[in-house]
Amino acid sequence: MFGKPSGCLAKAAEVRSIKINPDLIANYVEMKASRDLVIHYRGLINQLYLDNGGRKARGALHDELPIDADYFSRTSS
Repeated sequence: MFGKPSGCLAKAAEVRSIKINPDLIANYVEMKASRDLVIHYRGLINQLYLDNGGRKARGALHDELPIDADYFSRTSS
């Protein structure tokens, strides 16, 4: 499970013979990109986050990634 998040989910779906909702995949990909940004780049949005976060990426280049109570609640439940 060290590949790109979307690839890991695709492999898991293939192994389990299931379909995963594309919006769920997009949410997971963005959460992983957010985690990486906070851990490795102090939460400052860079091009890597924007690329890896995909269509769900939040914020603009060089801004601080917004992680408020609503986002935390949605992603931790």
